[in-house]
Amino acid sequence: STKEAVIHMAKLPRDMQQDAVRFATQGLEKFQVEKDIAFYMQYKFNVKHEPFWQCVVGTNFDSYVHYTRRYYIDFNLGQMRILLFKAKSSEY
Repeated sequence: STKEAVIHMAKLPRDMQQDAVRFATQGLEKFQVEKDIAFYMQYKFNVKHEPFWQCVVGTNFDSYVHYTRRYYIDFNLGQMRILLFKAKSSEY
């Protein structure tokens, strides 16, 4: 069944928002474990939109993250919440 994306906050170009929803949908179809869905989305975004993307997937979490300006999206697909953002580098 197709799940409708509910976007809570997006500071991301429209085409990248569409990629996020598409990759999340693919991840939910391919994997059962939230960590695997997050890894899949991170991998797809690193390949298509250059590193360093971070992804959190789950049903119950809060967050406070630093992200590169204009590269953040927080949305739901069904019951699953997805937070995807671009970090400035791989070092924290």
